[in-house]
Amino acid sequence: MHIRLVLIKLTLAPLAGCLLACNPAFKSTKQRITRSDTTVNTEAVVQHPNPPPPAILSSKKGSNGSQVDLLKAQVFGDTLTVELQYKAGSEANRIASTYPIDQVSVIDEATAKTYSVLKDQSGSYRASPLQTGQGKQFINIPIPSDKDKPVSVWFKFAAPPIDTKTISITIPDVGSYKNIGVYRSVDK
Repeated sequence: MHIRLVLIKLTLAPLAGCLLACNPAFKSTKQRITRSDTTVNTEAVVQHPNPPPPAILSSKKGSNGSQVDLLKAQVFGDTLTVELQYKAGSEANRIASTYPIDQVSVIDEATAKTYSVLKDQSGSYRASPLQTGQGKQFINIPIPSDKDKPVSVWFKFAAPPIDTKTISITIPDVGSYKNIGVYRSVDK
């Protein structure tokens, strides 16, 4: 019975330390956990070196009064991913916003270098929702009505240099999101 109790204590002490270390509420804490005959010293430092970006980086008005939220401008490896979300506008009817994908761009604000949406090996743009017609590729977004869920759109670009701090993102029918900070993640 005594061996079983010791095994339980030895199992619970590291678990308690892990729980403290994994809890985002603890930025920097030192605690001494004592369980009868077992003492464990823990130090939890939970502060991500690159905190995640806010839920909405910027908002603009789109076609027919829709709201277009910029959710992400994130670099992982050599790729910059831009994510948008289209929400219902003042118009009650469902409509679509369709534009040539080659009009979407990212500009490095420090160097003024322009980046276009990347293509895969088959020549398709790395973006969604993608539609092909008349030999061209378009972004075709069914703008939601009040009762519909928002529609997500994403684009992939070559990553700007590591010293790039801000970019501008140009979206047809919406305009330019300016002074957008570039978030660089370590893992996907």
